[in-house]
Amino acid sequence: MNKQEQDLILFFKLYLLARKWCYVDYMANARLLATWFNWADAPLVIIDNAPIYCGSCFEEKGRTFGGTFSISCIHCSHDSNMAYEIQQICRITGINWNLCIYLMVSAIEDIYKCNNVKAFQNLLHN
Repeated sequence: MNKQEQDLILFFKLYLLARKWCYVDYMANARLLATWFNWADAPLVIIDNAPIYCGSCFEEKGRTFGGTFSISCIHCSHDSNMAYEIQQICRITGINWNLCIYLMVSAIEDIYKCNNVKAFQNLLHN
């Protein structure tokens, strides 16, 4: 993982944690948060294999090139608005859809690498 990728993954980690904390204004907050990062370096990120997460409960369902989100899974059976969120973040940051998904799932994967995964899952779940 290069420095540009680490910096942009940090945006998504902060976005996901802030999204849970203040769901009403999470897109307004995402606009402000995006101004703190240099999105011109985004094309330097090399997309690789990444997790497939349920867009509702954030449980890992597998891996694929570039990563992705499912609408829901058999365990939670709740719809998610992850496609809307990704579309809005693409507009805010100016990065493309595939890179946005890759960075977001990489951020979740990075959060889950901590010792207490359940604590972070509780923060990310809707």
